[in-house]
Amino acid sequence: MTKRGSRGSALLAGASLLVLILAPATASAGFVTGVGTARIAHLGDLANGLTVAVGVNETFDSYAANHYIFTVAGGASTAARDYIVEVAISPDDPDTRAAWNATAAVVAGSSTTAVTVTVPAETIKGTLANTPFRFSLLASNGTVIDSADAGIDVPASAESM
Repeated sequence: MTKRGSRGSALLAGASLLVLILAPATASAGFVTGVGTARIAHLGDLANGLTVAVGVNETFDSYAANHYIFTVAGGASTAARDYIVEVAISPDDPDTRAAWNATAAVVAGSSTTAVTVTVPAETIKGTLANTPFRFSLLASNGTVIDSADAGIDVPASAESM
């Protein structure tokens, strides 16, 4: 009886895994590619045929405003919808999290829109290595659709010396 029970459990586990593999993805999986000035965060709403790319520098100038330009591109099957694009610093720390965002109004069909999110000067003080940043695509109600994390260095500035 034990052998038969084990075999049944193994078959059930295999069938469950097959369902997970064959099921359509319900969420996108943001990621970062490249290095230096060619580093890009890729986001998307695959259910709506939408892709988003934003340049992600490896360093952050804390003494100047930092502008992140999100390129939001819809495909032929994209439905008109409003989204929010967001830049968050220390996104998982409720004590130090800070975020800035902008609305991206997407029209139906193939189109490309540039949306800028600005992080103000002197948001981060001091020198910090590998500061956690999160770049996100949100639904108009604030629900996260996709996000990508990147570590960004905040070097000392000549003004701070």
